[in-house]
Amino acid sequence: MKKVLAIVLAVAVLAMGLIGASVAQAVATTIDKDMASGDFDLGDHISVTLDVTVAEAPATVVDILPEGLSYIPGTFEVNAVAKVPDVAGQVISYQLTAVGPYTITFDVQVTSVEAEEVEDLTNRAEVRDALGALLDYSEVDDIDLLPYDCFYKVIAVGDTDVPVETDVSWTLWLDVGNCPDDEIDVMENVVVKDNLGGDLEVDGWYIGETTDSLPGATIKVKGKTEKAQLKWVVGTLTNGQWSNSDLVISTDVNTGRGTANNPGNSGNNQKDGYQEYTDEECSEHDLNSGATLKFIDAGEGGTGLQLSAHTLPITVMAHVDPHTCD
Repeated sequence: MKKVLAIVLAVAVLAMGLIGASVAQAVATTIDKDMASGDFDLGDHISVTLDVTVAEAPATVVDILPEGLSYIPGTFEVNAVAKVPDVAGQVISYQLTAVGPYTITFDVQVTSVEAEEVEDLTNRAEVRDALGALLDYSEVDDIDLLPYDCFYKVIAVGDTDVPVETDVSWTLWLDVGNCPDDEIDVMENVVVKDNLGGDLEVDGWYIGETTDSLPGATIKVKGKTEKAQLKWVVGTLTNGQWSNSDLVISTDVNTGRGTANNPGNSGNNQKDGYQEYTDEECSEHDLNSGATLKFIDAGEGGTGLQLSAHTLPITVMAHVDPHTCD
């Protein structure tokens, strides 16, 4: 009987050991990422939570932010204790040196938006072992970045259908403001840049309807086509404040065909230049490359990060007969 009991006891101990080993093998290093999804505007803050289980230390947590989002310095915490992560561009990383569960939190900001909505950005978090091997990952892929409502460039005077070989002008509104009721209190070092098409010239850059030159605005002309590069140093915009300007441009003379004073590419043929546009019937032309806005998020609650926004190019159609371009 004692022998039988000893055998039973040995089997039970073995079974318990196997169960314990199975439980130990079931513990794995994992990561789960949680952050808000949906529509976000320039300057918005988004909170991130990473729930990490480290079964074998050390392990490194890596969060890879998509373009348009940036880490807000000073917001990183591990188990509610402030820490300083390594930040290299869009990559945030932090090494965990002991096994156990961790809750990592930090905030990111929407720092760049395009002229059109950018949908379904993917934000990925990973956990890697001491050799860099991937152990687990988690993704959030439902983040949409909206265009900045308070920055635009539009045709105020002029048509989008224009005749070829004709001197045509447009008045463009280039306006920038600090949108009220958002997370941007003060916009500092506000700068707007844009490039005109090489077949255009600047006739004037004004404040509203006045004929004064625009303070802080400069125009550089570069290249054989004398392409105009525009820069407008706006300065500071407080909450709800706007700065507005009018830019008058017109079709230029084609320098490539040469003029009496500028032979251009015409060789010995130094005849007068041709008035743009000179392309084929029904050809599209961009008046500009798309304006770019950059500034520092300052003031109360400001992150000190540089934020940026963009507009689309303004496109017109050159034609001999507008009815043929339908």
